[in-house]
Amino acid sequence: MMRAWVLFGVLFLVAIMVSGCGEDGPRTPEGACLDLVNAFGGLCVRCEIGTAEECRSLLLDAVGGDCANVIEIRDMDEFYEECLPWFNFLSCEEVQSDGFTLDPSCQGQLLG
Repeated sequence: MMRAWVLFGVLFLVAIMVSGCGEDGPRTPEGACLDLVNAFGGLCVRCEIGTAEECRSLLLDAVGGDCANVIEIRDMDEFYEECLPWFNFLSCEEVQSDGFTLDPSCQGQLLG
């Protein structure tokens, strides 16, 4: 189980992070980052990969410790209309498979 968590975390961070986050209101890079951090934490709990805090910390570390460091989203519409829905509906089997890869709509979205 821990091997799957580490593999998922590494693949996730490499694919989604280029640099170094709100649910309501105007879409901002920081808000998008926070939405992703929360989705990642929820996925970890749902799939028993780790605690929400462990997974949130892993993603926050990749953006320099704070979503305020994310200054741009590559494609905000794609992020909210394709990436987050895809991410939120991943099955645990998909996440824990050796061949797991991120959907192209999620790759390289967080820019710092």
